[in-house]
Amino acid sequence: MQPYLQRLTVVFLLTLVIFTTVPSIDLWVTGLFYNSETGVFPTAQSPFALGVRSVMMNAMLLFPVVALIFLLLNLWKRNLFGVTPLMWGKILALFLLGPGLLVNGILKSYWGRARPAYVTEFGGDATFTPPFQITDQCAQNCSFVSGEASGAVAVAVGIFVLTSASSNPVAARNLRRFAIFFAIVGSGMRVAMGRHFLSDTIFAVLLVLLISYGLDALIARRKQLILAK
Repeated sequence: MQPYLQRLTVVFLLTLVIFTTVPSIDLWVTGLFYNSETGVFPTAQSPFALGVRSVMMNAMLLFPVVALIFLLLNLWKRNLFGVTPLMWGKILALFLLGPGLLVNGILKSYWGRARPAYVTEFGGDATFTPPFQITDQCAQNCSFVSGEASGAVAVAVGIFVLTSASSNPVAARNLRRFAIFFAIVGSGMRVAMGRHFLSDTIFAVLLVLLISYGLDALIARRKQLILAK
């Protein structure tokens, strides 16, 4: 197991222990963005925030499409713009396995955790449950984990992968800063809008990163096998 994958696994387990032991962290953080007098999450009604979310959503949907297009183009002309087919393949696989299969296909569909705006603490009628407790408080498109947070992190990872082929270190560094900003805003906005708990976004980030490093381990293993022949 690669060192980064080992460290991230430890972080995941520690985070799991924290939110399992003190699940009220989720309620406290969400409460910071909830107006108890009006019974709404102000950020969810902000035209600016909704506009930013729309732009980011479009970027999350477009990125894997671009990865697929350039992966196919690489069949015609390899290493187009200095980016190898393996890089495009990793980005596409990350979106398919992370935001696609694990997050939206499995967790959000079957875990049953109610979104913050629907629990009794914030004016709803559902029961708050800890992040890793399977429940029946939501029928579909549920809170655990955040689909948009997973998509935002997948975009950020994609940018890191692409900039690794850049010959301009200054541009690469700035793009990576933007990638981190994109992931933080994309994840944090969902909490501020009352659509996801803090743990929903954190575990979405960690799961996508685990998949990313897992793909890196598979790629490294494949290269070792090729060299060994």
